[in-house]
Amino acid sequence: MLFCFGQDGKGIGNMRIGIIFGGRSREREVSFAGGRTVYDNLDKSLFIPVPLFIDSLGHFILLEWSYLYKGTIRDFYPPADALPADHRHYQMYAESIPDADWDTLMAKVGTPIPAEELGKHIDMAFLTLHGPYGEDGSIQGLLEWLDIPYTGAGILPSAIGISNTAQKRFFERLGYAGPRWDLVH
Repeated sequence: MLFCFGQDGKGIGNMRIGIIFGGRSREREVSFAGGRTVYDNLDKSLFIPVPLFIDSLGHFILLEWSYLYKGTIRDFYPPADALPADHRHYQMYAESIPDADWDTLMAKVGTPIPAEELGKHIDMAFLTLHGPYGEDGSIQGLLEWLDIPYTGAGILPSAIGISNTAQKRFFERLGYAGPRWDLVH
């Protein structure tokens, strides 16, 4: 479906596309690369790209665009000066830093955005999240709650699709043939 107007009635040339990437999943680096690819290839004569980074703790950050061109998330977040002195010789993900002042750290790379205020910054979400919290219906549910249209499958298809077992059982019950499978615990 093509959305020609944003929620505020702006024409398509002013539509703000929130590119949502990063996330809580261990697949966050793949998502980061995907977000950069979408940012690079989005037709900026038609859309306004809004890079929205979700850190490994679930904080939404309106990321300064220059950070998109770092090699990995750990190259910029958390900022090197936030790392404990005895850990500065290697990179860490945010969840490994105890007792951090997250508002200050987020402000070093962009603008923290409360999830409930996403609609003030974007008209549509382009999801590049991977794994749990990105492909399982979680973010889709949040966006639907906020009345923000998004790319990709909805809540139920995402929840079924993230689980190979649920997906196979679902298709079997609908009568679709598939290869024989066993669940090993």
